[in-house]
Amino acid sequence: MKATLPQENTRLVLAVTLALWGGGVALAAWEGVFAKLAPVTFALLVAFAVVYAAASYALDRGLHAAAADTGARALWIAALLGDAVLAVTGFTAARAPGPVLETLASFPYAIAALFVAPLAVALHAAALQAAQPKRVSSAPARSPGANPAAT
Repeated sequence: MKATLPQENTRLVLAVTLALWGGGVALAAWEGVFAKLAPVTFALLVAFAVVYAAASYALDRGLHAAAADTGARALWIAALLGDAVLAVTGFTAARAPGPVLETLASFPYAIAALFVAPLAVALHAAALQAAQPKRVSSAPARSPGANPAAT
C-alpha cells in the first residue's frame, strides 16, 4: 500500500496563523492583559516571541519555499515596513509619560512589541535568504582519463 502525504497549503496556514496571532495579541492588549504583567515579564514575553518567530522560520522548509516564491523585493518591503512601525512605536513610547516598558505593555504599543517585532525579524531572515544568489549545481565533470585517447 502506497503512503501519500497530505498536500500542505503553506500560504493559507501562514495567513490563518498570522490572523489568529495578531488578533489574539490585539485583543489581549485592548483588554489590558499585558499591562498587568510586571515589566520584566513583559520583556521576556517579547524576547520569547521574537526568538520563536525566528526559530519557526529557520526550521520550517515550507516557509523557506513560500519565501522563495514571494521574492526578495516583496520580503524586503514588508520587513522595512515593519521596521518603520517599530521605529514610530519606539519614538512615541519614549515620549509617553512613565516607564517605557510599562508604556510598551499598553494597548497600541503591545501589538508592535508582540506581533510586529517578531514578524519583522522573521521577514528579515526570509529577505536575507531570498537575496542570496542561487547556487548553480552542474553535473560532475568527467575525468579526462576516463576515456582512452584515440591513437
